[in-house]
Parts: sequence; C-alpha cells; structure tokens
Amino acid sequence: MMKTHTRLTATIMTTFILALMVSGTPLAFASAPTSTPSKTAPEVPTALISYVEQHPGTYGCVSGTLVPFTITSTTCPASTNNIRDGLSMKTTSMTTQRVGPVPDSTYSITCTGVCLAGTDNSGSTYYTLWDAFAYVPTLPSSTYSSSPYVLEWMGLATCVPSCSGYLVQGGNAYGVDGSSNSQNPSVFVEYVSSSGTCSTSFCGNYISSATGDDDNWEMNYLSASSQWLLYGQDYTKSTYTTYYIPVGGSGNMPYSSLHYGLTAVEGGAANSASDWPGTVTFTSVVGEDTSRNYQLGTQGTNFAGPSGSSLTASISYSTSSCYAGTCASIALGVT
Repeated sequence: MMKTHTRLTATIMTTFILALMVSGTPLAFASAPTSTPSKTAPEVPTALISYVEQHPGTYGCVSGTLVPFTITSTTCPASTNNIRDGLSMKTTSMTTQRVGPVPDSTYSITCTGVCLAGTDNSGSTYYTLWDAFAYVPTLPSSTYSSSPYVLEWMGLATCVPSCSGYLVQGGNAYGVDGSSNSQNPSVFVEYVSSSGTCSTSFCGNYISSATGDDDNWEMNYLSASSQWLLYGQDYTKSTYTTYYIPVGGSGNMPYSSLHYGLTAVEGGAANSASDWPGTVTFTSVVGEDTSRNYQLGTQGTNFAGPSGSSLTASISYSTSSCYAGTCASIALGVT
C-alpha cells in the first residue's frame, strides 16, 4: 500500500506534457470522499489506490472527479495522430519513428530539443515515488495543433540523457493531439517502455486543463500489487486522471531501475518565441526510495544543458526543507 504523506506548502506553478484524443466508454465507478481536496491531505485518494490494487497484473486507464469523488474506468486512448515526447517516441503524419532524448532537427530549442533538470539516485536505492506541483502558465501567443508542439513534464527514468529505457511521466502539453490546439493544454500521464506495445503506442491517459489551474502529478509504485500508478490531477477543475501498469513481464516496467527523477521542457518545430507558453515552475518536487524514505538523491544540474543564442531554454534548480525533509523547486522556460 502506498505510504500516505501530507503537504505543508500551498504555492505552486504548473504546466505539463502530452495531449491526445481518446474515445472510450465508462466501465465502472465508485464513490468516496465528499470533502474539499486539500494539500494537507494525500494527493492520491485511498479509494483509487484500493481500486488499482484490486487489478494486479493488468494495465488500464482511470479518471474521475475529486469532489464528489468518483472512479471511472475507461478505454485507454488510441495512439493514432499522437506526438510523443522526446524521451520516448514521436508520431508525425501517421508515421511512427523512434527518437532518443536528443531529438532530430524538427526540434529547435537550443538545448537540442529536450532540456532536463533533476536528480541522480543511482548511487543509493531507486525511486519508487516522484511528486510535483505546478500552476499552468500563460498560453502560447500563437495557435497551432500537432506541429509545432510544446511539452513540460516531470517523471522517473532508467537513464539519461541518451538511452532507450523506461519512463513514467506526467505533465501538460500544447498542440499535440491534432484536434485541440495550443490554446487548450492537457494534463497527461504516460508509461513508456523500451520494447513492446508501449514503445510504439501511447500508454496513458489525459484530462483538459487551463492557464492558472493548480495541478499535481505523482508517479508511485504500489508494492501490494506490484504496479505503477501514474496520477495527475487538476485541483481547480476537481478532476484527475491515471494510468496503471504492472511490474515485470514482457514490455512491463521493471522494478528497482528508475535512477533519475526529472523535470523537462521540450519543443518540436517550435521555432518562434510565440510558440512557447510562459515559464512553468515545479514546486515541492520530492522522491521516495525503495524503503519509502523521502529523499531527492544527489542534485543534478541540467542533464541536457541549454546552450546557444536563439530560443534558449533556461533551468533553475533549488532545494529547501519541507514536509518530506528536502524538496526541490525547478523553473523551466524558453526565451
């Protein structure tokens, strides 16, 4: 069972990656708390954790409302017409191609497409939880869908900056599903594998968000059922989305291998400053190890450092004491 924890901070700024269109029908529901969500309460509702743990060895998509609390199991989004982030793969014009964290020439920010900040925990135990808050920043001044696109995200990975590994992540996306556009960001969660279905298809879920919304993401390993629960929520809209995946087996997430806790800013074919949203700040970023001890590991600088003069990505990283002992605040921006 996931160890619950409390928040003592109330300020954050948010925006995140990946948007997709989904078609699905509700399959199940449950109800629970009716109180107003608070950051002094666990981010992931216990009823949701219980639901996921009742489905061990499986994967699936769940979404719902926080107040009143509901659980709706849905068919996971189809992978058609999606653009995936640079640490996984990108789909353009219905053609799938694998890319690494150093993307191809369609990316145009000066830290080679994906700028990462985070921590390396490989000298200690592995991460089993990664948590962050943020407010969705101002929208890009230009309107676009599919290309260009911009992603801002947090997550856990097996390796950086250039590798073909595993990744669990969540964030906001601008203009990537080919239907909505850069004026309608989405909160998403996603699992990416080095082989199998989730290396070529989108494995995750999403909900709509908006500028100024107060969001939280949590990537959490549930030891009772050997599953990863990927959770994203929008406090402002009182909604959440999840994707869960079992550990072990072909194409599934391996346990005890997620060395790196990351936040990132990423853009594809975003050649003008007008294509970029405002700076996002992830706050109260914290990680847990395999013993469920809170820690951030050894602070990394920028795994893919910004450079150059045009559309330069900037990353600032600081730590401070918080409910977990030490939390991080990471600001990401492109000018």
